[in-house]
Amino acid sequence: MLVNNAGAGTNGPFVAADLDTELRMIQLNITTLTHLTEPFLKNMVRRRSGRILNVAVTAVTKSLNGSRRSDLKNGRTRPGVLI
Repeated sequence: MLVNNAGAGTNGPFVAADLDTELRMIQLNITTLTHLTEPFLKNMVRRRSGRILNVAVTAVTKSLNGSRRSDLKNGRTRPGVLI
């Protein structure tokens, strides 16, 4: 079983976002997670067995007054979305 439990974010309205900060958040929450999952997933497919659990705090399942963190991290935790 692979447990993905890393992530970070910022809060506040998108209009006030710093582009570099947003890109780092995308890198950690989506790109890094995908790169780290890939070798484990290949092995699970080869063995025809395995589980992946993506952990996120409850707050990211709902938009928090336009919070960029909730919208971005929700991209990896939404039911039915395969990474």
